[in-house]
Amino acid sequence: MAVDLRQVLSAFLTLSLFGMLSNMVKHDYFDSSEEAFEAVSSVQIGVIRVEDQRTGDLRDGPWKEIGHELKPCWTKPAPFVEEPKGYVTFSLTTGPGHHELQIANAVTVARFLGATLVLPEIRGNELGESRRFGDVYDEGRFLEAMEGVVRVAAELPAEAAAQPPPVVRIPDGASEAYISAHVAPLFRRTRLVRIAVLFEKSLPIKGVDAVACLTIHAAVALSAELRRAAAGVVDELRSPGRSVEGRFVAVDLRVNQDCSGDELDKKRGCLTPSQAAALLTRAGFGRSTSLYLTQAKWQQGLESLKEIFPRTYTKEDLIDSEEIKRRIFVEGGEELGRALDSYVCTQSDVFLPAAGDVIFGGAVAGKRIAAGRTQVLPYAHVARRCHC
Repeated sequence: MAVDLRQVLSAFLTLSLFGMLSNMVKHDYFDSSEEAFEAVSSVQIGVIRVEDQRTGDLRDGPWKEIGHELKPCWTKPAPFVEEPKGYVTFSLTTGPGHHELQIANAVTVARFLGATLVLPEIRGNELGESRRFGDVYDEGRFLEAMEGVVRVAAELPAEAAAQPPPVVRIPDGASEAYISAHVAPLFRRTRLVRIAVLFEKSLPIKGVDAVACLTIHAAVALSAELRRAAAGVVDELRSPGRSVEGRFVAVDLRVNQDCSGDELDKKRGCLTPSQAAALLTRAGFGRSTSLYLTQAKWQQGLESLKEIFPRTYTKEDLIDSEEIKRRIFVEGGEELGRALDSYVCTQSDVFLPAAGDVIFGGAVAGKRIAAGRTQVLPYAHVARRCHC
């Protein structure tokens, strides 16, 4: 069942942009791999239960219209006018959901310390593999959004880069009190720190964090080249040859992840292709439904899903930019592919997070809620409150 979360939002202000979902998971998304499909008539979202309100003909899916965009609950922080006292460096790792949180935490730390933030490199899965920030994200937009919030440098000056910076590990959502106690003393001595964000030790977010909201919603966006490629994938999925009435479901599903069905997998919402197919079928989606899978290339393990939903595609089928294809599939640019996936999943009519990646799933769900695209199957935990 696709759930219109605006009913929840109207009573609960908003559940906004993602944050650390694993910190908020207090129940199983799926009681068991079989019971989930028997229980799709209701979905547990936090402490609120949203009952099945499907109406009409469900042969082609319980589609709902896009709602109104939510208004930001935050305003731009007061300008930072002091001269910077040193530098904060960091790296981006794992994927776009993590990236946005890593950037938000780094901006918060640098602003509190009165430091210059150095643009991060994006680390790949292989040792020594890295990309420039501008290879994936819009560097100009980031610099413009950060004006007055924190000073940003493209790289460390030579004198500061002469020796490795001390590394400070902080939990996601670190407060000013935490930064003051655990980061500031070292920074005052060295004038240079490198931070690493620990997501397994996330701290609860209270109220509206204006700096984090500004960073996530206004500062971090795909590079123009990657955005064009992602928008092209969405346009192709909505074309008459690919879909019915221009609608599609995005499924975060990767067959290289082993969904064993144990307790951890159930909490993460990790589904096999056949389980995902069963859930979509029970939710009312028919054979004519078009699916976009975040799996990079087609693999044999996806056949059970395509037997039920013949219009199932991966990015390999849909990207028209040969340059982007080369960077993703030849050069091993997994982070580029995941960034493209994030855009497509945010723009889809319905989203099913089935890969057990709660950071990615929550990032997408939060952006969808803010944009009025509230059809998410079957969980949507988001931690940071940014919209009302």
